[in-house]
Amino acid sequence: MKNLSYLFFIVIILGSCKKQEDESKFEQKFIVNGYIENGKPAYVTIMLNMPFYAPVNSEELEKNVIRHAKVTVSDGQNSEVLTGYYDNKKVPYFYYKGSSLTGELGKKYYLEIVYGGYTLTSETEIPQDAKLNRIWFTAMPESKQQLNINFDDDENAKNYYKIYTKSQEEEDFIRCFVSNHDDKYFNGRSVNLQLNRGKKSNTQLTWTPHFSSRDTVTVKFATMNKEAFEFWQSYENEIVNASNPLMGSSFALKGNIVGRANGIWCGYGVNYYQIIAPK
Repeated sequence: MKNLSYLFFIVIILGSCKKQEDESKFEQKFIVNGYIENGKPAYVTIMLNMPFYAPVNSEELEKNVIRHAKVTVSDGQNSEVLTGYYDNKKVPYFYYKGSSLTGELGKKYYLEIVYGGYTLTSETEIPQDAKLNRIWFTAMPESKQQLNINFDDDENAKNYYKIYTKSQEEEDFIRCFVSNHDDKYFNGRSVNLQLNRGKKSNTQLTWTPHFSSRDTVTVKFATMNKEAFEFWQSYENEIVNASNPLMGSSFALKGNIVGRANGIWCGYGVNYYQIIAPK
């Protein structure tokens, strides 16, 4: 999880800064990563961005962690001020999490962050979830297993999907190699997808898209709205396309945070599935 979060904040922190010869033109912004899903409380991290030429390492990133913000999440009727927590396995090591207000399908959720005289706001919604019809493995060479899923896309709704996997030795969910899907390519159809496991980070030297025999794998199958889809597509373009996320980019990440900030506040309609790879 630490490597994965580290990559996220490198991309967002430097992706939000255009390369400039004159460092005096640098504009400091907050970098927000927040989400809420059905049945779970909100989770938010906040950092400051860094100048393009600043050294990038975990120590420098941690200096820019925001630890004393007032973070409030509301559904329009009930609200909760999130509690701050430390976790040295994560980057950033400080995060805000709710407890009493949990996500519900079809509801809107509002985020407000107050810190140092600045107020940042955003809103999102948790779309209706989608369910898998089937999940299975197909045998590959060298005792590897290809994970596959099948689901039916609702032709009467516009749908966006995000898919993660987690095996028993991994601390957290990792987005699949191609994790974002727009139903414009398969509207109203029954869909088969091969799920290739993603890298924990771009610095991971050994990697296979397949799982091993007897792996216990959990699939996180999520729906999201258009704003979240466009953000994650722009984020993954920074990694997959010609841009080098370690060197920043002039490409605009399509965040939804209002105020002096970049990043995302998104809602997910989620279902979880577990399967054991055959021998």
